[in-house]
This record gives sequence, structure tokens and C-alpha cells, in this order.
Amino acid sequence: MPVKQFIISKKRRVLVSENSPHYGVCKTLHLIDASISKKKKEKLVLRKVSVTETILENFLLSPHLETIVIHHARYLKHVHIGGRNLKLKHFEIVATTTVSSIVLSDFDLESFTYKGSKTELDLAHLSMLREIDMYDGHIRLNSNMFKQIASCALSLQHLSIYIVDPTKSLNLHSLPVLPNVKKLRLAIGSSKYNCLEYLGAILSACPNLENFTRLMQLYLFT
Repeated sequence: MPVKQFIISKKRRVLVSENSPHYGVCKTLHLIDASISKKKKEKLVLRKVSVTETILENFLLSPHLETIVIHHARYLKHVHIGGRNLKLKHFEIVATTTVSSIVLSDFDLESFTYKGSKTELDLAHLSMLREIDMYDGHIRLNSNMFKQIASCALSLQHLSIYIVDPTKSLNLHSLPVLPNVKKLRLAIGSSKYNCLEYLGAILSACPNLENFTRLMQLYLFT
């Protein structure tokens, strides 16, 4: 069996990792899917294994699964998760260049982490979402980050984001107010002179901020 680690622990956690350059473990994941349902596992961690959209959908059918962590899953191109029947509360994806879109909608997600190259992002009807971490992730310019988080503006408490060029990805007139954000971690690219204007607008959108970390990077955009 090519899977190097396949652990179903007593702590309601399943870990699967694959260090081989060959990602041939799809059949094994179907067995894991059955184990999750029977043993009432709450957390699934997949590291360097083959995960397709169909396999991910099967995992989500588990009535007990609350956390999914996916690191470098080959073949996973489109992540579409949604539906009021889902129990998923925490979702983390560390992606390669294969993931081209992420859509999360209409379930009680509490935390979302994305680390990877540029992807399309669509967040909708996530009224329980308290934490978004995209500090090491990139979204395409037409996926306005602040527009995407409007649906969770009242619940959001921790926000970590990386904005390469605010002049192209931010609309100063449409920033939602985030009244409950207490912690903000922000990396922002500077396009000559107006970066501070965007930085000020973001800070104004978080009136109750308690902890702020900023990384300013200089980019000369044309």
C-alpha cells in the first residue's frame, strides 16, 4: 500500500500522509471514508494524497466530521462546499497550483485557512465564520476579499489577509464594517503613494481592533 501513514486514533482524528512522489491512493481514501462514518471521527487530515472533488464530497457526507485539513492534494481543482446539512466547522487547504476555485456557502463554518497560489474565491452565507486566514494565500483580483467576507461581517473576529495590489483588488467605497474583528494581520503591497490610504480604510472598517500586525511590501505597479 503506497500510503505511508494511515492512522485512525482514539482521539477522533484520522491522518493520512503520502511522501512518495506517486499519488496513487484514491482507493485507500474510499476505505478511510467508511472508517470515518463508522468510528464517528471528527477530524480528517490529508497530506500529499490524491483527492478529487468526488472524494471530498464523499467525506463531507459524514455526520460527525467537523474538521478537514488538506495539504498539497494533487488533482483537486475545484472546491465547492455548501449545504445546511453539513457539520463541517473548520476547513484548511494548503494548495499547489492545481486549485483554481474555492466556493464555500450556506453552512456553519467557523474557521477557514487557505495557503497557496492564486485562486478564485467565493464566500456566501457563512454567518458563523469567526476566523479567516489567507495571509499566505492569494486570490485573483476579481475575487474582492472584502466583498467576499461581507456575509460574515458580524461574526468575524480574526482576519489574516495578503493584498498584493490594493488599487486593483479593493474598492474603498464598498468595504464592509467588521465590528467584531479583534485581531488583524495584514500584508499589503504598496503602489507608490496611495497604499496608506487603503491601509487607513481597512483599519477604519475594524473599529474595535485590539491586535494589528502589518507587513508593508513595496511593489511598483504599472
